[in-house]
Amino acid sequence: MKRIILIFFLIFGSSLGSVYAQTEGTSATKAQKTAKKKKEQQFKNSEKAQKEGRKKHEALQSKEVRKRMKRNRHRYQHVDSFDNRPNLIQRIFHRKPPSGSGSK
Repeated sequence: MKRIILIFFLIFGSSLGSVYAQTEGTSATKAQKTAKKKKEQQFKNSEKAQKEGRKKHEALQSKEVRKRMKRNRHRYQHVDSFDNRPNLIQRIFHRKPPSGSGSK
């Protein structure tokens, strides 16, 4: 009987230790959440400041320059789409140049 009671207290005691460990861990997750929110807020503020700076810069330019900026704005947004490097599959299975096109 004493063994059963001893086993019961050992199991119950170990479960209490895990409960206390979980309550202490919540403050760490709260700190991570607040740090994440703060970082997101800083990112939003920096983007807002950049937009305002662009507007001020554009307001200082002449009409022709503003038109040129507007034309080129969309052209240079997606720089990666103009990247013509072969991907992994193309590098592995590349085509051989035709044998008749070489100079003699």
